[in-house]
Amino acid sequence: MIIVRYGEIGTKSRQSRSRIEGKLVRNIKKAIGKKKIKRTYGRIYVESDAREDAEKISRVFGVVSTSIVKKIGTDFDTIIEEGLAYALTRIDENTTFAVRARRVGEHEFCSKDIAVALGAKIVGVTKAKVNLDSPDKTIYVEVREDHAYLFDEIIKGVGGLPLGTQGTVVALVSGGIDSPVAAWMMMTRGADPVCLYMDNSPLVDERTVDRAILAIEKLAEWKNESIKTYIAPFGEVFMKLLKVEDYRLGCVLCDVSCWGVGG
Repeated sequence: MIIVRYGEIGTKSRQSRSRIEGKLVRNIKKAIGKKKIKRTYGRIYVESDAREDAEKISRVFGVVSTSIVKKIGTDFDTIIEEGLAYALTRIDENTTFAVRARRVGEHEFCSKDIAVALGAKIVGVTKAKVNLDSPDKTIYVEVREDHAYLFDEIIKGVGGLPLGTQGTVVALVSGGIDSPVAAWMMMTRGADPVCLYMDNSPLVDERTVDRAILAIEKLAEWKNESIKTYIAPFGEVFMKLLKVEDYRLGCVLCDVSCWGVGG
């Protein structure tokens, strides 16, 4: 299965957190299709062991990281036994390693107990060396309530807030790089964009429009669905603005006119 971690969502009130988590789950389903997804306090679990799914989920706004995990019981001996078997498929005598353990809930052992016992078992069987600073391989053990999870990789996510939780915004997108980056940054904060392109034809050719559309299509890949886009004629207005005597007002008038036409 895949563990999905989030960060900022956990700072919200219980009511807001539940609503935002629900939106995050719906966005994950858009990214990977109809997989079984379970919400618990602090974590989301997806019934899949496909790395492709873990990577797609990591690109969903609001996700801090993902890991493909093996679910086991929380009995201490079971954790050490299963952890050793898991490690033996990844570590040999030429591999330096570390064990990182985390425990949530009431148990008769602490995280350090797991790390020390499992690490000793791995050394005893493989003769591998422990390196806590920069190991070749890290074995992670996360104990949460009634289950423990083993994994050896954390796929970094994009973070932020789930798309659509902070309303809809209009993003003025041109054929340059600044505007789509600004739109993407708004998306990381949970804003769902509607894109507006001001068409300066006949002052520009179709390549400028194509660049803007390509940028919007790239943004849509992060949304996992198309983005509503409007193309507004602006060439004639822009030509009139070029005739303004006070050139210092050019950019201000251009911006005001853009949003006027867009409105």
